[in-house]
Amino acid sequence: MVAVYIGGGVSGAHINPAVTSTFAIMGKTSWKRVPFYILAQYFGAFMGAAATHGAYQGAILSYKGNYTELAAIWTTFPAKHLSEGNAMLDSTFSSVLLMIMILAISDQKNMNLASGMSPLFYGLLVTAVGFGFSYNCGNPMNPARDLGPRFWAYMSGHGQNAINGPNYVWWWIPVVFPHVGTLIGALIYEGLIEMHYPDESEKVDSPNAIKCVPTTAKEIEKEIFPPPEVELLVKSQRQTSELDNGYQLVISKL
Repeated sequence: MVAVYIGGGVSGAHINPAVTSTFAIMGKTSWKRVPFYILAQYFGAFMGAAATHGAYQGAILSYKGNYTELAAIWTTFPAKHLSEGNAMLDSTFSSVLLMIMILAISDQKNMNLASGMSPLFYGLLVTAVGFGFSYNCGNPMNPARDLGPRFWAYMSGHGQNAINGPNYVWWWIPVVFPHVGTLIGALIYEGLIEMHYPDESEKVDSPNAIKCVPTTAKEIEKEIFPPPEVELLVKSQRQTSELDNGYQLVISKL
């Protein structure tokens, strides 16, 4: 959430390489920017792990057990009960939900959230998906957040413990399957929502439609103090209506 508030106005603050690549496939982001975004995302996650290690170095060094057991501080690992196929499904499904909600929040034709509120809802979204999918393997739906710190864990002495799960090679699953999930989520949202917006010529007033209310000072001012041409139009319509009523009264007396 904080990262979106800081960088959203400059880059859109995708943060997640899977989201960035899916936006590019959908035409919402230029492919020219994708390599720079993804490089920055992986590098930022790597440096974040390094900074965390530095901040908690004293506590890490005072750990009495095997140092290699601490690799899970930096990145995700599967639980012992989790099969390889189930791990792929877990990472894919959580990413599907993530992408659907990201598109819904950012879609101006949908609920049209105020831009200043979007980062808050993104933060709540990641928190909700994290609560729902952390048990199996720590909710690996961001390849940069997973692989960048994994490199740091490997370099800082955790060795192969930073690469493998309990029963199989793990590292590649959180890198590949979030991309699969976000792409599926985008196809679902586009197929069920975006393709069904009416054209401007087809829009009709509905008693169940959400009415837009003025939200900015200028919009409120226009509602209270309409422009002179609008006042003249309303006055003209009112006079015409009064004349019609007068004609009807005279006719009824005749």
